[in-house]
Amino acid sequence: MQASVMSGPVQTVESPLIAWNAPGVSPTPVSQTVSQGVRRAEALIAAHPDTPFTVDGLARAVGLSTRSLSRGFQRLRGYGPMAAVRRARLERVRLDLLTADPHNSVTSAAMRWGFFHLGRFSSLYASQFGELPSATRRSAGRSPLNR
Repeated sequence: MQASVMSGPVQTVESPLIAWNAPGVSPTPVSQTVSQGVRRAEALIAAHPDTPFTVDGLARAVGLSTRSLSRGFQRLRGYGPMAAVRRARLERVRLDLLTADPHNSVTSAAMRWGFFHLGRFSSLYASQFGELPSATRRSAGRSPLNR
């Protein structure tokens, strides 16, 4: 058997499946209920970043199913609910590093906000803020937040 080779112009076919797999692209709009649930979850996380959240607990607190909350975050924000919790906690660590007295360490700030694997914490911190937590700590004396 010989395979025949097609010749001629290549046609472009747009498929909703391809668009759906692209980050941040949703084939169907997110409902208003889900959008509101995501915003309520973000507000809850911001108000209580020290709470040991789970996706299930957040979903129950905002009146959505776990799946709806997870998909809503993914479609609206490009990351999941637990990434939102991690981002909020990293923000709190940064604030602690910028405003704490010089005797508080990066380790104590990280652990206070639930980061116990310090290598992973440092990597996450650098990804979010573009600098190592130790660099933030060193710049604390020069920060207007610390005066």
